[in-house]
Amino acid sequence: MFTPTAFCKVTRILPDYDEFGQNRFGVTRNSCCGVVKLSVGQTKTSVRADSSASRGAAREEVADAVLLFRHQEQINLGDKVELAGVTLRVTGIVIRHDVYGRIDHFEVSCQI
Repeated sequence: MFTPTAFCKVTRILPDYDEFGQNRFGVTRNSCCGVVKLSVGQTKTSVRADSSASRGAAREEVADAVLLFRHQEQINLGDKVELAGVTLRVTGIVIRHDVYGRIDHFEVSCQI
């Protein structure tokens, strides 16, 4: 049996877009999750390397997370999850079963 220990906020994605072509989000709700992995950092990215002899670079924030949610939790691909000051987007959901074949929890993959 899975017991969540971390508090987070989940915002459901809506099926329509705003005037800039970005996804709209619904109401934010409080939730609990279990953190398997939460890796946040910065990586160096190239900026116009094709036209710059100096090979200018910028820093880009990256995050990778694996979270566990109860099976009663309504979570879908594209939803926004806020955890420990980091805003993540749900990119994958795996349903995990217990030894009796019942759904125990969801394993959710997220990226910044």
